[in-house]
Amino acid sequence: MKHLTLSIMVCTFVLPIVCHAATQTSQLSARYEPCARQQGRDRLRCESRIRNQQEQADTTRIDRARVATETTSRMRLRLAERERRTAQNERLLRQRRTFRESVEASDVNTRRIDYLQDFRKQEYECMITAPGRTRSRCLQEARTQLRTTTRALRGLRQY
Repeated sequence: MKHLTLSIMVCTFVLPIVCHAATQTSQLSARYEPCARQQGRDRLRCESRIRNQQEQADTTRIDRARVATETTSRMRLRLAERERRTAQNERLLRQRRTFRESVEASDVNTRRIDYLQDFRKQEYECMITAPGRTRSRCLQEARTQLRTTTRALRGLRQY
């Protein structure tokens, strides 16, 4: 324990590069310590097994880091997309006009056409009658009357 404390003190104050190598060798010896009692092929197998475990742990660590990086980049993209949509929605809300803010317009699309209302009433009365020739003639007359009224109001000749 004293040796370890002394090496830590020396490593922190003297030469970090030399101490790094010393620390690595001490870690390696500690890692392969279970294999020290074995000899020959058993020792080689033990060391290769420990090496494989370490490589697998390193690979797993790298894969985990890669997954974490990809996840954070996906999260960043999602956050950026959400911010973009929020900004766009705010802009659209600022541009939107409510019913109170709308300006009263008087043109062909907003003007009330009375003869259309009469046509709808006539069509409804036709739909109340029983289906068959009577209903078809009633609807046909209503549509003909609508066409003639529309053409007369537009100034077109009647057929």
